[in-house]
Amino acid sequence: MIRAIAAADGGCLKTAEQHGLVDEWYHEFNDRLIAFLSQGVRVRADVQDLAQEIYLRMLRAKNPELIEAPRAYLYRIAIHVLDEWRTKERRSNLHSSKGLNDLVANTGAFDNPQRRDAAIDLREALDTLPAKFATTLILRWHHGMGYREIAEHLDVTERMVKRYIVKGYAELRVCLSQETT
Repeated sequence: MIRAIAAADGGCLKTAEQHGLVDEWYHEFNDRLIAFLSQGVRVRADVQDLAQEIYLRMLRAKNPELIEAPRAYLYRIAIHVLDEWRTKERRSNLHSSKGLNDLVANTGAFDNPQRRDAAIDLREALDTLPAKFATTLILRWHHGMGYREIAEHLDVTERMVKRYIVKGYAELRVCLSQETT
């Protein structure tokens, strides 16, 4: 499967070792990734397209052998791809009645410049966190997952999820307090 994805991308693979790592991760994590994506996407074909994009991005990683937590890294990429896809979907549905209803429901969320700036600061701070912390926090906030569900997705214990969240919050506080000073 990874060979087909790489071929579709113009074969931008650097080494057979890189290809092997991503192929291993595909076989190890793909079922859970598909289940995760299926929660936020209605059309099965879209799920498959998003999964392919996620693995393409993993293939483009400069040094995948340095990735310490491949599952967390995979989910962090998945969250970004899913957010991009949702944004694109919202933009393409703006002229439909459903899109207009969604737009009306969300109107005012960022009308206040201070709220918009805070959201940007938060996104930038999240990007500075280690992948396991940021992934855990995003799964908790954005996707509303509980500790058990996050633990299953990241293949760690619930206790580790709690640690990641506590440490993630602590690092976010430090990062955000530095930005405000």
